[in-house]
Amino acid sequence: MKSKVVIFGAWKKGVLLYFEIMGKDEVVAFCDNNQQLWGQSVYDKKILRPEELLLMQYDYIYIASDYKYGEIYAQLRLMGIERNKIKIMAIQSNVEHMLTVYEENESLKEVDYESKWLELKSKYKQISIYKLDTTAIGEIVLRIQAIVEDKKNNNPDELRVIVPDLGNEVRICNKKLFDLARDIDFVTKEDIGFWKWVLKNHFYEISIENFNKYIYRNFAKPQIMKKENIPFSFTEEQIKLGEENMSKMGIKGEFVCMAARSSNYAKSTIKNSSTRDWNIRAHEYRNADFLSYSSTIKFLKEHGLQAVRMGRGEAPISKIDNCIDYAGLYADDFMDFFLLSKCKFMVTGTTGIFAVAAAFAKPVLMVNVACGISVGGGGMKYTENDMYIPKKYYDISQNAYLSLREVSEIENRDFDNGLLYEQYGIKLKENSKEEIRDAVEEMMLRMEGKWRDSEEDIKYYNKYKKIIKEVNKNSEQNKRNWLGEGIPYRICSCYLRNNLYLLE
Repeated sequence: MKSKVVIFGAWKKGVLLYFEIMGKDEVVAFCDNNQQLWGQSVYDKKILRPEELLLMQYDYIYIASDYKYGEIYAQLRLMGIERNKIKIMAIQSNVEHMLTVYEENESLKEVDYESKWLELKSKYKQISIYKLDTTAIGEIVLRIQAIVEDKKNNNPDELRVIVPDLGNEVRICNKKLFDLARDIDFVTKEDIGFWKWVLKNHFYEISIENFNKYIYRNFAKPQIMKKENIPFSFTEEQIKLGEENMSKMGIKGEFVCMAARSSNYAKSTIKNSSTRDWNIRAHEYRNADFLSYSSTIKFLKEHGLQAVRMGRGEAPISKIDNCIDYAGLYADDFMDFFLLSKCKFMVTGTTGIFAVAAAFAKPVLMVNVACGISVGGGGMKYTENDMYIPKKYYDISQNAYLSLREVSEIENRDFDNGLLYEQYGIKLKENSKEEIRDAVEEMMLRMEGKWRDSEEDIKYYNKYKKIIKEVNKNSEQNKRNWLGEGIPYRICSCYLRNNLYLLE
């Protein structure tokens, strides 16, 4: 039975999509934000005002837009349209364009492609192609985990072909993860000629309906990471290489990976100057000074643990006793994963590399948390030992720090854009050296089963959990939010008892 769909976007891409799906789905109307198009028709299909969607019967709304799909998605959600009725669509030319960035390998003659295609068709009832956005390490790790989980949970008769966006105009965050990810059928340079041929000759026999599924995160609950679900693995040769590299760096025994976000990675990897400048300014609120870890690094030495500075695009720093400057001197794609797979735990700010540690089920202590209390945790993986402490939100006009409820109101209004904090008159204050060291000590004691909460700590934490439950409910009801509820980690007791204004 055909699905009844509305195509949002009545211009070129919408028309192309119409012709590509007309044999599979029934297009009942178009919709567009351009007032000049309202009331007109495209191939006898009326172009609606967005408000008219509320009066219609349909199964899905297909968004036909390459650039403003996020804004349209938020618009539809604010109108009250359910998440599962909205799909961001691709057309044949989108898929073909992605494949052109690969170097075609001619090892197979085209006459062999038909035999290969028939063999696949005999093994699978459905063949689907998906795009994998590759711009941010935190996002791509979560997407890869979602791909692995979907493959386990979906029909085994479906071949799920994943196309990494190697032509991304922003950046490719880490090319090595394509080799380390397991149980995923990535398109490679060796078989790109075949898939280009399939698009040309058998387009209507493959599914690209969910091609854009992995370019964003749906609203999903954070989940406990289980070791049996780790999506990355190493060969014996890779393990040997990783251990040799660690030895050359001077890493011996147990160690802790530590990262503090800066703007250097964006400066060195984003090609477009306007995109780069906006990204830097909009995300400065997440930055922190690595030297704020100095007391912690000394504390780790007292407990027989080395510190390893993580990060990409970072300049070397002055030598710090007991700290290996991997970020400044040795960083590469493979060792990012290998080190985080071997560390005891990770201490980090709100920077995406934490997701790699989580993917290996390594505990994470996140410090200087900003814009993550009530949004941004959709599909996030965590362990039972993960903890966090937030930055302090200072309201200049009130001359006071904001409570958790007040912070969540701001985050739910305009998430993930630090430029808006300036407009609201909010300054973010980084955690002190002492706060970070105390948080690390608490986490280590909890991991060893030696931490004991006082009766007051228990009382404060129960009040905190009640507030977070309210915050998560508001986050779920926020129709603009497609990033999920907030950080799932436990807040450190030593931090909470010293900042009780958070509970007001």
